[in-house]
Amino acid sequence: MGKNIAMKEARAKAGLSQQELADRLGVSRQTINAIEKGDYNPKDENSFTPALVNRIDRNTGGIVIAAKNAESLRILNQKLKDRELEKYYLCVVHGKISKKSGMLTGWLSKDEKKNKVYVYDKSVVGSKEIRTKYKVLKDSGDMSLLEIELLTGRTHQIRVQCASRKMPLLGDEKYGSRIHTKNIALWSNRLAFDHPVTKKPIDITLDPPKTEPWIWFNQETLQLTQCSHCPY
Repeated sequence: MGKNIAMKEARAKAGLSQQELADRLGVSRQTINAIEKGDYNPKDENSFTPALVNRIDRNTGGIVIAAKNAESLRILNQKLKDRELEKYYLCVVHGKISKKSGMLTGWLSKDEKKNKVYVYDKSVVGSKEIRTKYKVLKDSGDMSLLEIELLTGRTHQIRVQCASRKMPLLGDEKYGSRIHTKNIALWSNRLAFDHPVTKKPIDITLDPPKTEPWIWFNQETLQLTQCSHCPY
């Protein structure tokens, strides 16, 4: 796809910046820039198939978002790449944790054949840096409910970082749980980002199901957790 020289020249002749033209058309500045560069053609929208922006691990649950057109997909993918899309999770882990909040850091390496990842304290060949914030919300017996903010989005990041601290996720037999469950106790409960055109905050939340292990922790705790982040 070639550059849209005609549009760029017409905009310049009218004395408009990309942002001014975007405001007039009701689209984002990134869209105007992509059209002029030839990276995006609105005429291709009719053949676009809705596509997922974020993904969650198999046998987990929660929020996923999909783009309905090519423009939205490109913008949201860029937000994901630039870490402008905030991702929060709830998880149930084995054990009680003495430090009630903190940052987990390390370096992650993936074994493609085994579809398994490993975490190291220092960089190794082929590894990528990982960072995860956590907060203990409540204890129940020998289990703990954590709120997770994912700062880097690597394969199995939450699962392996918790396991490396001897607190594997309930039901995650691949990374050390000795309890077999239908699903891994990991739930994508919040996504937050600014609307690409209006810049207004979008905050999507979803409660986990009222089944085990989530019912071990009262619903008020889960709801208060989400409201504490709400910008309204």
